[in-house]
Amino acid sequence: MATQSQIPVIGHYHCIECGSLFESSIESIRDQRCPVCGNHPTGKVLAGTEKDRVVAPVVRSSDGQSYAKSHPELSGVNQEAEAIYEATLEAQKKQRHGRVKRTKRKQKTNKKIGIMIGSWLASMALIILLVNFFSPEDDDAAVAIEVDTERQRILLVAEEKKKRILLVAEEKKKRMQVEAAVRPCEKTMTSFLNAPSAAAKAQYVYQGVKLSGVMNRYYRNNPSFSSTRSVIRLLRGELLDVPGKKMIGTLCQNSLGERFEAIFIYENKEWKVDWKSLVRYDARPWSLFPSGADGAEGEYRLYMRVRDSDEDLESKEMLIVFYKPEMYSKSEYSGLASRSVRVVIASELGKRIQALLKSEESLEKDAYGLTIGITDPPGYHRVRVKIRLHKEEGEEAEMELVDILANHWYDFELEGRQDAPQ
Repeated sequence: MATQSQIPVIGHYHCIECGSLFESSIESIRDQRCPVCGNHPTGKVLAGTEKDRVVAPVVRSSDGQSYAKSHPELSGVNQEAEAIYEATLEAQKKQRHGRVKRTKRKQKTNKKIGIMIGSWLASMALIILLVNFFSPEDDDAAVAIEVDTERQRILLVAEEKKKRILLVAEEKKKRMQVEAAVRPCEKTMTSFLNAPSAAAKAQYVYQGVKLSGVMNRYYRNNPSFSSTRSVIRLLRGELLDVPGKKMIGTLCQNSLGERFEAIFIYENKEWKVDWKSLVRYDARPWSLFPSGADGAEGEYRLYMRVRDSDEDLESKEMLIVFYKPEMYSKSEYSGLASRSVRVVIASELGKRIQALLKSEESLEKDAYGLTIGITDPPGYHRVRVKIRLHKEEGEEAEMELVDILANHWYDFELEGRQDAPQ
């Protein structure tokens, strides 16, 4: 058993310089150093003075008893230092006790956060369940709409394809009909032009029996007209859209290179010539109309041209002139213009003329499918018109445009169909 003198003497020091408490063997205060700040426990000022004895270390033996109590002879160990030491230990215990309480508060906070997160997850799960519960109907409706849209698109594409197929088939059918009519029409036109008399020509003309007398008078009044005895070729042909009639519009050429437009109408299983449109027939010669009496009227197949004049527009009138078309087309048109005819722009007739001009600017075909403009001079429009003559003694004759009957020269009338634009 170790004797009391062999018990290691360990003291606890309180450094008044930095406030730390540390263990160390009991030594002279001058030799003692704080392991934290490196100063004397008694401070820089008191080191080596009598006051350093006041700050005596708290000394405890290895069995935990106060060294001062067990060794009363060590009077350097005062009660004040021991009290400070015990107070420090008590404070450390309280501090540890407080930390435990703070840990509990953190745990409570963590629990609240966990509860909040759990509630949020539960809410999200509920929302997802509700969406999944109610969305199938909406999805079915959306799918149904999409399917219906796709079906409509497929039907539309199929309908357009069907229309294209029918259109191609119809065009092919028309082309075959024209091709089949080329040879008969060429033969008919060649025979017509080579016929020696009006009666002989009438057998190749549409409604020739009815027109035989008219044709006879025409050729008698136009002795300068002569038929070129040659073989005719069809340069192009188009099936015309005329209800109740089978008609073909053609561009012909004779052996002299002269071109002319001809309309053929199918009658009694034969192709016949539309004679009135061929010769641009008028009951009275256009050249003789200005010499007629006051109030005389006549219907004519003419070219119509609207003169451009700012002065006319300012006066709210348009000036119109007419030309008599010839059968054969030439490189340059040399027809003589008539006297100007005034038409009020705001009148019903003026509006019809404006509509006619506007429609023919963008169209290459007339209302029945005939390509126009090949033999027509630029700015000249085909019309059938009724004109009235006005004469006063001592003044030049004036013409009045009474009506535009049609915008073509064909020899037929269509029931329930307006040829001239309204």
